[in-house]
Amino acid sequence: MLMPRKILLTIIFYRALCWFLIRTYFIADEYWQSVEVGHFLTYSYGYLTWEWRPSVAIRSYLYPLIISFLYKLLNLFHLDFAQCLINIPTLFLTILQIFSDYSYYKLLRKHFKFSSNLIYLTFLCRFTCWYTIYSSSRTIVNNLEEIFLILRIRFIIHAALCFISLNLFNFLLDSFMYEQFTYVPLNFFKINILHSNSISSHYGINGLMWYLTNGLPMIFLYRIPLLFVCLFGKCKPNYIYRMHLSIVCLFTISFYSLNIHKEFRFLTQLLPLLFILEAYGLDYCVTRKMNKQWMNELLIKGIYLSFIFHLLIGIYFSCYDRRGQIDVLHWLRKNVKSDSTVEFLMPCHSTPYYSYLHRQDVNLKFLTCEPNLSLSNKNNSYIDEADQFYARPIQSMENKLRQNRDYKNYYLIMFETLFKIVETTLVENNFIVVKQLFNSHIQHTLRHGKMIYVLTKQ
Repeated sequence: MLMPRKILLTIIFYRALCWFLIRTYFIADEYWQSVEVGHFLTYSYGYLTWEWRPSVAIRSYLYPLIISFLYKLLNLFHLDFAQCLINIPTLFLTILQIFSDYSYYKLLRKHFKFSSNLIYLTFLCRFTCWYTIYSSSRTIVNNLEEIFLILRIRFIIHAALCFISLNLFNFLLDSFMYEQFTYVPLNFFKINILHSNSISSHYGINGLMWYLTNGLPMIFLYRIPLLFVCLFGKCKPNYIYRMHLSIVCLFTISFYSLNIHKEFRFLTQLLPLLFILEAYGLDYCVTRKMNKQWMNELLIKGIYLSFIFHLLIGIYFSCYDRRGQIDVLHWLRKNVKSDSTVEFLMPCHSTPYYSYLHRQDVNLKFLTCEPNLSLSNKNNSYIDEADQFYARPIQSMENKLRQNRDYKNYYLIMFETLFKIVETTLVENNFIVVKQLFNSHIQHTLRHGKMIYVLTKQ
């Protein structure tokens, strides 16, 4: 068995590598609900989405204030350069992940009484999962939820007290920031579940069984059979304990399934438990004896080869897939002139914003996608700004260029999918491509693309 010091060093190395690898865009909340809010609180410029309006108030200020505190520390020592502002929140989260992983190890060894082999397999499942590599260093709040789950289980004696204290603190903090009594979980439930316009459905509708048919397979890929081996295989050790874990996971997934809008990242906080179940299934597969030795060896080699493929997938998505949506902000920061206007003609929130640009002398604009928040106007024909633009792209582009013709330094950012449609209109208005950026080998949606074009007027 590895000594605790070696385990800690392994955890530090792994988490530092994950932090270093991240070069790509994952999801809007990674920026617009964390670092963008923190940047606004620190420097008093930027953009707050509709969720942060006092009339809505479905986001807690706790996480953005922590990020804002980190920014102010950098500012205090005159280190608040753009690259430092970009990296310090993810570094902070990486440090929390290191502490969480070591707590996870202690939890498995002391509280759950796992053997050294089962601990090794659990961490193998956790650290080789493509989603862990891809997501765990990002500033989405789901990663904090996963960390808090591990700490709550490890320090279960104090869990109830910590839960009550944290909720009370959040209530007081959010009430102060929103300048009215605010309990964010209640507001979130009212807006996303009870609202007459079904706000959560604005961002996508999924079936009741989506987490089982899409969510879990998206995270575990071809390793998902190991979860079923754990549940239904003849794994003798800790059968009752495994059933308890399985019930907790299924109950939580069932609760999440009540919301019509679903994303696989919502399962993040369940992953520490799911990796334990996967490790049980893996242990059963590698220790069971088949009739022929070569069949045993082939099974074990096949399983470990599948783990290597997971690693490669995680590295690819961390370094290459949708990296242009990040790189374009780096290019703009270095190349656009003062008093420029930059407009992102993309699906809303397709890039970071002022938190990555960190320039107050540049005016940023984008196509919004706010839901219909009106309680009195239940209108099924409601169309947000981004959908209106993409419904008639050529006419929308002509109107936009006409409205913004007086801008001196005017830049347009778009995917090549839109560029091909409106290219003639842009040429007629003397716009030229000044930069092409690789974004992805895969076109994720009809509105996204493999390349990003930066255009300006001649």
